[in-house]
Amino acid sequence: MSEEEQVPPGFISEDEEIIADFIVEAQEFLEQLDQDLLALEQTPENLELLDSIFRAVHTIKGNSSFLGFDKLTRFTHQLENVLDKLRSGQMAVTAEMMDLILAGTDKIRELIDNLNDESVVDVEAVLEKLHHVLLASEPKTLSVGPEEEIDDEMAEIIEDFIVESTEFLDQLDQDLIALEQSPEDLELLNDIFRPVHTIKGNASFLGFDKLTRFTHQLENVLDKLRSGDMVTTPSIMDLILDSVDRIKLLLSHLNHEDAVDTEDLLQRLAICLDPDAAANASAGAGASARETTSPSVSPVPSASVEAAPVAAPAPTPPAMPAVPQPVAPPTPVSAPAAPTPPKPAKKPA
Repeated sequence: MSEEEQVPPGFISEDEEIIADFIVEAQEFLEQLDQDLLALEQTPENLELLDSIFRAVHTIKGNSSFLGFDKLTRFTHQLENVLDKLRSGQMAVTAEMMDLILAGTDKIRELIDNLNDESVVDVEAVLEKLHHVLLASEPKTLSVGPEEEIDDEMAEIIEDFIVESTEFLDQLDQDLIALEQSPEDLELLNDIFRPVHTIKGNASFLGFDKLTRFTHQLENVLDKLRSGDMVTTPSIMDLILDSVDRIKLLLSHLNHEDAVDTEDLLQRLAICLDPDAAANASAGAGASARETTSPSVSPVPSASVEAAPVAAPAPTPPAMPAVPQPVAPPTPVSAPAAPTPPKPAKKPA
């Protein structure tokens, strides 16, 4: 099947190539996932395998979020959370857990096959199982009670999120200082990536959209650094440090995210991820601006030059009698006096 045939109908032409690439890449990830999951069944304690499985699901989730496939994003995010707890040791890889992960990857494959209409794929049953597994792994769960009690518990969850995120950011400050001294340290880059990923996931769960969007973009930059696709330069270090400061600011304004401007840094992060695309966009915008601001030349009436000596009234239409207008008479030296008989006569130009 060609890339063109894989593009779901209904997408605009500019997006077709991007979506085709996404489908091809996602299918490759799923093929590798099938192999890794078979191997994981034989060696459930293999952390390297769990990391590989997590990264594939994380990448599919990130790309689907960028392209606006909401159902696929929501599903892969929940599966990603389960995989993160498995690789961190908070949950064990049991036979039941393996069945759930395999069912999850099958559901991802089904969603990718139906990108033009995600609604035809029912994911709720598997999502409920994933949610139940995550709740069971928590030391305490939310109880269903009066609205006031739920509000209090949500406030407590948000407070815990702020405390945990602040601790992550304190550790990030130290790790980033160390990274400046040893920019090739992959272990440090992994340590920096993980808390940003966790903050993003928790922010998304709690509905802090601006913080989610911002940390997701920073996470993409960090992922390229730890994969070796980009090099940690001083300018990138400055960008990461600025981004961490902006995350702190967003955390202090969770009740009013709009008060924090993130667009400047989001643009810098986007340029960092794809300098060529940013340069092309800038060039296109410049050309468009030049077209828009090109002065339109309006014809200058020659009469303005000829009328310089005296502002004479417009010629009187032939059908009307010549009635003098209440305007100061023209200066005698500028032109011969107009004839006085009542019958109108054409005045010299």
